[in-house]
Amino acid sequence: MKKIVLLLLLLAIGGFFYWQTLPPSDDVFELEEGYRLLYDGESLDGWRVVGGQATFDAEGESIVGRHGPGENTFLRTEETFGDFSLKMQMRWDEFGNSGVQFRASQRGGDGRVYGYQYELDPSERAWSAGIYDEARRGWLANLEDKPEVRDAIRLDDWNDIEIEARGTRLKTWINGVPAVEVFDGLDARGFIALQVHSGKAGVMRWRHIRLRELQPLRFEGESLVSEAEWRTGALVALEFDADAFAAQFADDAGFLDSRRQFSDAMVQMTVPACDSPTVIRLRDRPDGEGRGEQFAEVKIFADRAEARVVTASGETQMKPVALDKAGQHQFTGIAVGGSVTLTVGEMDALRLDNAGLPERGRLRIQPARCGDDFRVAGFNWYTLKEKSAQPLFYQTLDTEPAPVLSPQEALSAFSIAPGFEIELVAAEPLVAEPVAMSWDEFGRLYVVELRGYMRDAYGSDGDAPVGQVVRLEDTDGDGRMDTSEVFLGELVSARAVAVVNEGVLIGEPPNLWLCELPTRDALCENKRRIGDYAVDVESNVEHMENGLRQGLDNWLYNSKSRRSLRIKDGELLERVGPARGQWGITRDDVGRLLYNHNSTWVQADLFAGEDLVQPGRKGQYKGLGVNLTSPAKVFSVRVNPGVNRAYLENTLREDGRLNDTTGVSGLVAYRGDQFPAQYRGNVFVPESAGNVVAQFALREDGIALEATQQLYEDERWGERDFLGSADERFRPVDAMNCPDGAL
Repeated sequence: MKKIVLLLLLLAIGGFFYWQTLPPSDDVFELEEGYRLLYDGESLDGWRVVGGQATFDAEGESIVGRHGPGENTFLRTEETFGDFSLKMQMRWDEFGNSGVQFRASQRGGDGRVYGYQYELDPSERAWSAGIYDEARRGWLANLEDKPEVRDAIRLDDWNDIEIEARGTRLKTWINGVPAVEVFDGLDARGFIALQVHSGKAGVMRWRHIRLRELQPLRFEGESLVSEAEWRTGALVALEFDADAFAAQFADDAGFLDSRRQFSDAMVQMTVPACDSPTVIRLRDRPDGEGRGEQFAEVKIFADRAEARVVTASGETQMKPVALDKAGQHQFTGIAVGGSVTLTVGEMDALRLDNAGLPERGRLRIQPARCGDDFRVAGFNWYTLKEKSAQPLFYQTLDTEPAPVLSPQEALSAFSIAPGFEIELVAAEPLVAEPVAMSWDEFGRLYVVELRGYMRDAYGSDGDAPVGQVVRLEDTDGDGRMDTSEVFLGELVSARAVAVVNEGVLIGEPPNLWLCELPTRDALCENKRRIGDYAVDVESNVEHMENGLRQGLDNWLYNSKSRRSLRIKDGELLERVGPARGQWGITRDDVGRLLYNHNSTWVQADLFAGEDLVQPGRKGQYKGLGVNLTSPAKVFSVRVNPGVNRAYLENTLREDGRLNDTTGVSGLVAYRGDQFPAQYRGNVFVPESAGNVVAQFALREDGIALEATQQLYEDERWGERDFLGSADERFRPVDAMNCPDGAL
């Protein structure tokens, strides 16, 4: 008996010293601002037990769960939550598998609990803080490749648990260590629950259970259920009804292509399925500049789903997933940043974190051919971009629609350098949507009209043959065009024109047309395809070959291209040189080529580079493409809210004007004699986003060149560029020397 008492005394003393050596974890708890307690420390009001026969008790500051017979048991909240931050502490009194359900549901309303679970795993595997999809898909994110997270678990002390659910983004932490982040679209709202896993062991405590509701990160997008939102291809009689659309198939029916481009977004729909699949592609980017088409794709059959990702780096094929055979399936697709998730029903066909897809792309749908027609129902999409409660800076500026000014009103809106005048040469209806031009020996102006470009926000009917080249003529010598005639019509995205000895060259992708002129007043009635031009017809219109500007050597040089061209004996010759520019190209008096990109004012080839180009070599040669104007500042005469990336810091100045270039194009080196001598060789550059034309004086330093931006005093803004307009519709894109020495 004495031995037993002594043993008990030793155990008590040992236990006392063991607890004394535990790391301190009972710091005074303070509820953080914005959080509220889900457990009041007294009762389980607002909670109820569902599932198996484990028990949960309120024991002071803790809720204690104890294992029992039956299946997994859950203590769930009556309340449901959507976007939130959830924090608590948990510890084991006796080891057993556990977890915290969030955004959870019950089958049929009161059946089996399912949904997202924050894993609590005391085993050697130590996957605590991974995300498991309870009673549905299994692991969404485990810790197999995250030893630093596995090492963060405390088996003999309280663990800090943190979960953040916003929109489709789910994030977890354990003891302050970031654990996993997944994107998933199956559950937007649900209850919180504490789990005691089935088994013969497990006693767990939870305390300080608190939640802060967060701003949403999932917003319903504008309806896409209208014909204006889609390119329908060969589908017949596309009909729309509420959140559905249907159509009959044609023999050559292909994809339905959204006109809208999506970046961070989620789409949901119910699609037909049979032995033939419905094919859905997210972030689809057409083949451009030799990179190949890129997309994330799922093929949905009646009994399976097959997914793949195709990027510039190659193709990744996923293992097929089995589906319960059905004539239709629900699809949920998410693309956020580099992450892509494609889910069919309750099965993930694809889940990738760094997919390598473009930042944005179109949605493509090819419905399964299960009959003569099809129906896509339950179609909705959501933007997953962050929205601030406070308006962004550019949204506080003058964003009223710009009024359409008459030519006289437009002239009054200009501010030009002292000593210069600006005069009207041509206006509607003589010319519309001009983007490129060329003079002939009679002083007539050939103008490319890009009438099909961006007629609405989605670029609808951009391939309609509505473009043309017009010929303008001043018949009375007063400097203003009097007549306009369509030289060549019914063009698609024509982008370049050049008057040459053989006639007039017109670049209309993928063709270069030669219009021979048997008489002075002939129109282009018998065009001849003399070669290729801007053959990358699927690329963005601003990233295709343009220019056709004559060099000192009589070759025609191009921007966004490596090619120069000339005609000999009626045939087109081609040679390859350095890659140059984006839109527009010019040469100075000594033949140096000058060009730019949308964010650089002037770049220069300090010498002819054609003979230096080595086949297969990538990159730029020193002395070619030299940027003469860094940093590229803009000095406009109005606020510029409607520019690319206005939402990014420093895109706009504090006064609302554009800070750096974003829409530079068709520059010209002044080679006339109408301006004073000091302007000879100056370079004039349009910046359409800033509503200005800038001026740069060039100075030679040996073989090198230096460019100085010429600025002029402005009473309101302090300084301004050579030419600016207060009219937001002034969008200059090309500049040329005129026969009379003007620009």
